[in-house]
Amino acid sequence: MKASMIEVNTRNYLASHGKEPKGHGAWAFEILHSICFYTASYSNAVQCARQEMKKRCVQFGISIPPAIVLLP
Repeated sequence: MKASMIEVNTRNYLASHGKEPKGHGAWAFEILHSICFYTASYSNAVQCARQEMKKRCVQFGISIPPAIVLLP
């Protein structure tokens, strides 16, 4: 599984902020029912979140990963 293939759901963020996520900041993602925080540019935070999802899917034997959720 390629990390770049893991979907990131931004619907809650869009509903809360009214705009697409971008820029540098503290980003919170829900990954398999856990919250992970990254302080980075949005694109780097997404990359880290996808790597974490990939790692957890291997750890728990999940072949089709659920979407990562960007929290508002």
